[in-house]
Amino acid sequence: DMVAQVAPILLGERKAYIERLSRDARVALPAWAVERVAGCEVPSVRVLQGAVNAAVMLQRAGRLELRELDAALVHLTANASSPGSWSRRAVNSWGRVSP
Repeated sequence: DMVAQVAPILLGERKAYIERLSRDARVALPAWAVERVAGCEVPSVRVLQGAVNAAVMLQRAGRLELRELDAALVHLTANASSPGSWSRRAVNSWGRVSP
């Protein structure tokens, strides 16, 4: 048997990842937005990437404000946490019968 421990992404690592993704998208996110997104302890890198993409799109649209970013982050994290977002494979790996 193999045992693997999965730890959450640390704050500094989240900030570096956010900055890299925004740089790759050629968008300069303000420091407050990087801090806000990094402050979310999301369940996966995929969700963090979605949060960065939301911030980037808001910035490009000229709508990057605290209220707009918070709404996007709540939406993303709520969807990521709902059972409907779990993959069939993940549910099956827990021994449950998928619909």
